[in-house]
Parts: sequence; C-alpha cells; structure tokens
Amino acid sequence: GQDKTLRAYTKELERFLLWCIKKRRKAMSDVSTEDCEAYKAFLAEPDSAWIGAKVGRHTPFWRPFADIPSKASQKYAVTILKSFFEWLVAVAYLRGNPWLTVKTPRPDKKITILAIGRALPQRLWDKLSEAGGILDRLCATPDEVLRERYGLRGWVAKFPMSAQYRLARALLLLLGCTGLRREEVAKTTRALLK
Repeated sequence: GQDKTLRAYTKELERFLLWCIKKRRKAMSDVSTEDCEAYKAFLAEPDSAWIGAKVGRHTPFWRPFADIPSKASQKYAVTILKSFFEWLVAVAYLRGNPWLTVKTPRPDKKITILAIGRALPQRLWDKLSEAGGILDRLCATPDEVLRERYGLRGWVAKFPMSAQYRLARALLLLLGCTGLRREEVAKTTRALLK
C-alpha cells in the first residue's frame, strides 16, 4: 500500500542524497545531467564499500545496498528519481529536471513459460464464449426450465438461475479475455472496469 511506496521512495531518495554528498560533494539540488548519468552507472556497479548485509540502520555495519541492484531495481530507482525531480520543478524548487534526458535502464526481458495445464482447450473456450455459444444459451434459458433440469426444490428453486449464469458468463469472459489473475478479478469492482 501507501506505506510500502513511501518506504521505497524514501530509500531511493536517501541513497541518491548520500551518493550526492559522498561521491559528488554537492547538494542534491545542484546535480547536473552528468551527475545523474554517473549515478545511473553507479547503480549498475556500486562500490563494494556501499554493499553489505542487511543490518540495523543505526549500526556502523549498515550499507545502502544489500547487493548489486538488478536491472529492474535500477529502472525503479531512476523512475523514482525522475518523478521526484519532476515534482521539484512543478513546485518551483528547481528550475529544471536534470533527470529529464537520462534514459531509464531497461531490465532484461524475462521469459515466462505459461502454465497452461489448467487452461481450457481453445475449442471449448470458443464454444463457451462465442455469440450464441454455451454461455449465451444458458443465460437465455428460462428459470423454470433450469429448475426442472437440475431438480431444484425449496429455497434454492426461488433463486434466479439465469442471473447466476449471466454472472458466470461475465466472470469467465473477464478472466478469459483480459488475462487477469483470480486475485485481481476477486478485487475488481464495476468502477475499475471503466
């Protein structure tokens, strides 16, 4: 949530501020594009003195990095710094953003092999999702026919079955057409679908 984002921003800004003071001997507000490029290069290969095991911040063994940042972490750090400096310009603290022309590092493309063992076969998906397909026909079936077909009695027989099929159709189409994960779909509201 918000606390996690604040911690991440704080960590990246503190690292940059420390680097500005220790390595460049200047205030963060005085950095140039050249300094920003140098920091980007530093992120890819920080000095060994800046790397150490995770320990309490107020111990003499604390170091800004636990390891050499991954490409994704480097990109994240530069993105945060660009946004922060953009904000400093917007509030008129700085006249220009030295990060503006610095290219964001590109993480290595990660190849993810899809686990499709539980996926529906394409032919079944087509029969379910096509106009006039299985889901559309179930949604169009009158409740009386569905009650009779499934032998529903008691309170469950009063439940509007066609409405349940429409809900199931919407859910299946949302999952199948968007690629959202179950957890994401579970948290989806109508307002988020706009």
